[in-house]
Amino acid sequence: MLIVPTIKKQSFKALNDRLHDALTNLHYKLGLPSPLTMSIGAAWLPWENSQTDLHQWEHSMLLTDLALYRVKETGRNGTAFVHTTKGLNDWLNWSKEGIEKAEKQAVITIERI
Repeated sequence: MLIVPTIKKQSFKALNDRLHDALTNLHYKLGLPSPLTMSIGAAWLPWENSQTDLHQWEHSMLLTDLALYRVKETGRNGTAFVHTTKGLNDWLNWSKEGIEKAEKQAVITIERI
């Protein structure tokens, strides 16, 4: 888990690219036979028009975990970003199935970047 408290939204892509680029040739330096890859799930806090609290932190971990698995399902070695809507502030079902339902209802969207 990486928490970057001061990054601006427009700077996230550059940070993401730097993280992935840092692994490009690392396997040579470590003497490993194959390249290293990294899959990332990411989300912004606070969500749209809300205050960050303990529940939002916990729920954000669930959202980023879902995004991480979306990356793994679509070829690995990439980043998926969770976009939220105001409707997420009132979302009650935080089970795996509930979060997937939120995605189907476009309460959240997951974008591979």
